Amino acid sequence: MLGVVRDLTDDRDRAERLERAEARYTRLVESAEDAICTVDEEGNFSSVNRALERVMGRSREALLGTHFTDLVPRTSARHLAMLAATLRGERQREELRFVAADAATRIATIISAPL
Repeated sequence: MLGVVRDLTDDRDRAERLERAEARYTRLVESAEDAICTVDEEGNFSSVNRALERVMGRSREALLGTHFTDLVPRTSARHLAMLAATLRGERQREELRFVAADAATRIATIISAPL
């Protein structure tokens, strides 16, 4: 008979700390008044918070997979360059116009940061 024992205490502690940190992060993002989202390399929404759902008047399910330019009526080369620069690892800040849930065109400042 062969018995192998492995101490999992540290692994479990790390996993529990990570789980608690992820839960805190989720609460922080979901409770934020600012719209927060992530987009994939193509520019499609991969996550959105409640504030973005509220301002856009669309559910999370409707927003996920949508290209960000679908929400920006006058997408310019500048906006696409911002996405490209962010994907290269550069933090960006731009002003843009978007159509809100009430169909009004709004002006916002967007700050993008690479993940």
